Parts: sequence; structure tokens; C-alpha cells
Amino acid sequence: MERRKTRMQQTYQNRLNVFMELFEKKYFENVSLDVDKAEQIIKVLDAAVIKMEGGNDFDLNALNNEFEEQQQQQQQQKNKQSVETPKTMVNDVSESNDGELIEEGEDASKDDIDEIQQNNDSKQAQEQQEKNDSDEKKPRALHKTCSIFFRNIAPSITRQEIEDECRKFPGFLRLAISEPQMDRRFNRRGWATYERTVNIREICWNLNNVKIRGTELSPIVNRDLTRRIRSINGISSDKTVVRADIRHAAKLIMKLDQQKKLWEETIDETTAEPRNGSTNALSTPSRNPLLKNITDYLIEEAPAEEAELLGTSVEDPAIVSPEIDESGETNGNATSNGGTQLERDEELIKVLDRLLLYLRIVHSIDYYNHCDYANEDEMPNRIGLVHARGLISSARVTSVEITEYIKDFENKILSTLLKPIPEITPEEAKKLGLKDIDDGVDAFIKENTKELGEGKWLCPLSNKKFMGPEFVRKHILNKHGERVEQVKAETVYFNNYIMDPKRPQLPEHPLNRPPQTNQQSSQQQQTQRNEPLLSGPQSFAYNHRVGGNHMPNLMTGGGGYLRYPNPHQPPYLLHGQIMDPYMRPNLKRR
Repeated sequence: MERRKTRMQQTYQNRLNVFMELFEKKYFENVSLDVDKAEQIIKVLDAAVIKMEGGNDFDLNALNNEFEEQQQQQQQQKNKQSVETPKTMVNDVSESNDGELIEEGEDASKDDIDEIQQNNDSKQAQEQQEKNDSDEKKPRALHKTCSIFFRNIAPSITRQEIEDECRKFPGFLRLAISEPQMDRRFNRRGWATYERTVNIREICWNLNNVKIRGTELSPIVNRDLTRRIRSINGISSDKTVVRADIRHAAKLIMKLDQQKKLWEETIDETTAEPRNGSTNALSTPSRNPLLKNITDYLIEEAPAEEAELLGTSVEDPAIVSPEIDESGETNGNATSNGGTQLERDEELIKVLDRLLLYLRIVHSIDYYNHCDYANEDEMPNRIGLVHARGLISSARVTSVEITEYIKDFENKILSTLLKPIPEITPEEAKKLGLKDIDDGVDAFIKENTKELGEGKWLCPLSNKKFMGPEFVRKHILNKHGERVEQVKAETVYFNNYIMDPKRPQLPEHPLNRPPQTNQQSSQQQQTQRNEPLLSGPQSFAYNHRVGGNHMPNLMTGGGGYLRYPNPHQPPYLLHGQIMDPYMRPNLKRR
């Protein structure tokens, strides 16, 4: 776990360095997260991937189609200028390489032929050298890969075993494995990434014949992403929505930078509360250049005095009061039916896009999809998908619609990306059986200290006898240090499992549940009277009016029979009548 944490920290720091390099080189100046700018967005994201893969500035030329076309034209010209094999008889008047004319019908001497052959060989060698030099100078398209997808990876198969099989083929880059899925018997999925130049279909065919511990990997060729830029509602381009998104994105950046220890020299380690007693996270200072003076764009402006004189309201920032020209007609964005045209502020959008690109490149956060692409660096396509603002429709929208959109999006952000990470308190961990490392070592030493008789003690690990238990303890610590370290590692492993809020665990026992109140029991009885249920073992209940299996398998939740039935299971009830638990109920078809 420590090695993985260190590797992930290095990955985050590398992503940050890549973003800051592109930011300083003005790569994001003319890029906005709008659907109509999809080509520019993809080019910037691919440039970041090339840098993450270790590419240099010259490799960024692979993103230019003009460079590839120039290479193809130069290759075609070289093919046209290729030289044939010399002829021994020259029928027409021609000129040799040294300028001597050979008349028609004259036999070419052996020395002339050898000299022409040598010159041609030297030309071919020179062309081959130029070709090799051009291949070396050709930029590497590090952002393009090909991959193989494994449908089912059994829990007994280790990551190292799959990597060993994939490394047998050239061009292997990395392997990604998903988390175990409880509903699929803890099976996992996998993606093996290779270089773009390999024959991926041949590799996939060879992997079809590979079995690990008697289990097939079921590999298939993974297709490229069809549509990398996905669109969202065009209402997100409105000035009021953009200002709210800047506030949420800035809070999210502050949180993730602190979690991943980026710009950590600016974090006040003495207290987790914001300075000056403020509850606003944006008031905490940060050296992140994108958050510099970010609050200047969050302060709203409204014509309060003008609204007071005209008798209008400015409580809702989305409401735009109509302007009246000299002719007495209203103009502007407001209409008689209350709808308004979306107002786009390019300065605010530019600030927001820098924040969203920072989240996507550094933290793998797709803001408009409110999604975190975890372990993206191990997947075939790094920074593959991103959601952008859709086109603005000509339809009018009301201030209520804008307000509801902001609230709905804020709820999604708060419930997914800004949701606090669940933690196990020390009291809960102690109840779950958290172990102490020293206690584990003492228990191991005590278990391997055997008393043979008065003044005789044995160490079962080496079968050596000692005069007292303190000598056995000293012997184990000095001579069996690897076993002691193994005990410590197992204790740390168990404690990590206890402190993991997402650990696999058994369902709660019914006896540990709080007792039902009289009101809950009466409601349950009323439900049973109104809706007859087919009750099964361990309080499983299924509505007999709904189609499906009525003898459920308690392990999978589907149909089937219990292999080891509970001897104390309650009887089945159908319309208040006791039935045999192994008898299928007679249901009428209507």
C-alpha cells in the first residue's frame, strides 16, 4: 500500500507539472469547453497525454496533420527518384556517371558496369540512411494506443500473473484491473495496453489460448473511443450559471489539492479551519495560480438603486430588467412572457475553463459529468472523455429554470465530488477489533515459547533449548526477524482492512437490529393485510402477484433452491394460510 501511495503521489505531481508547463506556454489561451471547439479541446488533451508519457516538445508535432502530410509527400518524391539496375547493353545514347557518352550499339565495358553498380549502391545506402534519420526525427504519437479487454478475471488470479502473460508480446505498456464486483462473485475486468504499432489482433488471438490456473481470460480487442467530447445542456453558458460553477470548481480544487498534497507548503497544518474564523473555504490562501484573486469573479453586481427607482426587484440575480429606449419600446434580453435569452460572459467563461481543464488534467475530474475517473493513468486512454457546454438554443428561458438548474447541479456536485470521505473513528475501529503491532509481536513470541520443564524452554522455530523465556524472546527477535516482520505486516494489513470504509463485509445480523416500535409493527401488519406476501426464510418476502421465481436463492437473490435449508425456518404464508415450505403455491392466472 505504501508503494502504491508513493506511485500515485508521483503521478499527481507529474500531472501538475504537465499542466503548468502547458499553462505557461499559452496552450489554453484559445481553448474553451464548448462543443463547437471540440478539435481544439482534443488537441490540448492529447498534448497533455504526450507530455505525461515522457514526450518532448518535438513529439507534440504528431498532433499536426500538416507534418504527416509533408512526410508523405517527401516519401512519394523519393520513390519517384529511385534508380534502376544498370544494363550491360545500351541501345540509346546515354551518359555515364563520369560524363562519358556511350554510343548506340556499343558494349559497355566491365569496369564501367562495376563503377555504375558501386555508385548505385552508394546512393541506395545514402537513401536508407536518410530514411532512418527521418524515422528517428519523426515525432512519436504517444497519445495513441491499442488495448485488449478481459471480461472476467477470477479473484484467485493475481495482477502479476496477468502482466507476465501480457509481457510475452512486444509493445506492452501497462495493465489496468477494476475493483472486485460482489454481484459477480468478486470477478474483475482488465485492460492491457500496447503500443499503437503492434498487431493487436494477433496478440488477442494468442491470449485466447492462455489459461491461468485453469481459467480463461476471455480477451477481446478494445475499440477506440468513438466520441471524446460529450455535450451537456447549453444553459450552462449563462453568466449566472458560470459564476456558480466557478465557485464550485474552486472549492473542489482546494479540496483535491489538499488531499493529494499539491501546493502543500501553503496549507496551514496547525489547524484545519480557515483563517480569521471564516467558514468559506475560498478564504484559505493557496499558491495555486488559478485560484489567485478568484473571489473577484464571484462578486455579483446589480443595479440596486435603479431597480429601487423603477420599482423592480434584484433579489434574483438571473432576472434582467428590461431597458427602455427613447421611443418608449423595451429592448434587451427580457420579453413580455418573462423569458430571457442566455447571457454569455466571455471573461467569466475563460476563468471557468482554466479551472475545469485543471480538474480534468491534474485530478481526472470531469466536472460537467460530475464524475471522477479513478485510476485513469492505468487505462488505455488517459484523459479520454470530457463533457463540454452544448450549443445555446434560441428558446427563451426563465429565471426559475436557471435557478433550478443551478440547484440541481449543485446537489449532484455535493453528493458526488464534494461529498466528505467516510472515516472510521478510533472508537468504531476498536469495536471492530483493531490490533496493536506490539501486542501482535508479543502474542507471536508467547506462542513460540514452550516450557519443557523446570528451567528448560524451547523455541519451536529452531528447536533450540534455553534456560528462560527471556532468552527465547531475545533469540526470536535476533534470529527470526523475518517472521517477526511478517507478523507486523499481517497486523498492519488487518488494521487497513478495518479502517477501510468500503471493505467487503457480511450483512448485519437480524438480532443486532433495533427493535420495532408499536407503530412500525402495526404498519407492517396493515401492509400484510392489504398486500398478501409469500414469506420465505430469513425474512425474505416476495409479492406473489408479481411475476418471477417464488423460491429465491438467498446467496444470489435470483431463482433456485437452498442447498442447506434452515431447520428453523418459518412456514410460508399465502393469504394467511400455513403452507409446506417445499410445496409450490397454486397461483391463479387472470
